Amino acid sequence: MVTAKRQEGGRVLVRKSYLEAPVCGTHHPSGRRGGDELGSDYFQCDKSRLAVQMFTNLSTSGPALSLYPASQRVTFLYYLGRFNFDYGHYLRAHMCFEAAYRQCPPQFQKHRRQILTFWIPSNLLLGRFPSLNLLRRPEAAGFRDIFFPICAAVRTGNFVAFYQALAHSRDWLWDRGLYLTLLYRLKPLVWRSFSRKVFLLTWQSHNPDGTPSKKMAALSLEHLVTAASYVQKILEGYIPLKPAPRARPAHINTIFLKAVTNSVSDAESSSLLAPPPGGPRTLMPSEGLIFGNKKPDIDSVESIVASLIYGGLLNGFIARQLRLFAVEGAKKVGGNPVLAGWPNAYQSIKERFKEEYEEAVAAYESGESTDLPGEIDDVPGWVQKMA
Repeated sequence: MVTAKRQEGGRVLVRKSYLEAPVCGTHHPSGRRGGDELGSDYFQCDKSRLAVQMFTNLSTSGPALSLYPASQRVTFLYYLGRFNFDYGHYLRAHMCFEAAYRQCPPQFQKHRRQILTFWIPSNLLLGRFPSLNLLRRPEAAGFRDIFFPICAAVRTGNFVAFYQALAHSRDWLWDRGLYLTLLYRLKPLVWRSFSRKVFLLTWQSHNPDGTPSKKMAALSLEHLVTAASYVQKILEGYIPLKPAPRARPAHINTIFLKAVTNSVSDAESSSLLAPPPGGPRTLMPSEGLIFGNKKPDIDSVESIVASLIYGGLLNGFIARQLRLFAVEGAKKVGGNPVLAGWPNAYQSIKERFKEEYEEAVAAYESGESTDLPGEIDDVPGWVQKMA
């Protein structure tokens, strides 16, 4: 095991070597290999932030990456992807990992596996899931058991399954620095799917007499709080009870609200949950829906919905007095409120990236910023064309 003192010594050495060669790899193709080795050292020393200057120099005066042999291109793109992943630029990381994977020959399975280890999470965080064909490849052996349960939980909005899937592969994910990133960054996508499921359970598109409803499609925030409270109880160890057989009610809202009633003071109550024998389980701050054992309330749920709207994962607005999330643009998609209110996550993230790029261009043209943005698909540090 590397001691903290030795690790810090390695960081100082890497920093010193870089300062002595501040433009490594920027003037001649043979120098790129030195940059690759420095990039590797940065990540091994857990100091990826020190690579900022190196990638900046490459962007301003470096030769095109296509001038280098495949081995160096793949290595450079891999570490550039790691750098962007660590800084939360998952779209850029995806582009780097994809290019590295496609340029890495199939016979180098160990290298392709290393790229996949971060390429798949990059796409998960963008709302894209790996195909079964990809997970069946030799270099992806074992990845299906790790990532497929996570994908299923995110797709269905199942918080219980989400935490179980991460706990199942905790050690593997932790060793690669992926556990906390997936735990916190994927929760908005789980909330997106969860709110969509609650909307499907509670929204009535037709009146009791069978005529189409003219009301704006909306999700009741109170219904979302009720459902979230039910899931919170399950996470705390409450035991689902088997309901007595009965006829199916005419309105799904009634059975939904009955199922998630949380008055569980005793087993004889009408709730479908019974308290755990030893009392509720004490959750870690990251394990609950909000924060540990904090019970979901209208304010916290409204805040979550607002953040999903701001991030483009939901399309609509919050009517605070009515405590509703109102869906917008249903007529544009054939009157389907689900497609309108819960757009494709990946497309929404790309659209938001495009909007930020256009804002940066407008700021430069108006003189508010002196930073000239490159092309929209440019990745800083990756020189694709000769100047």
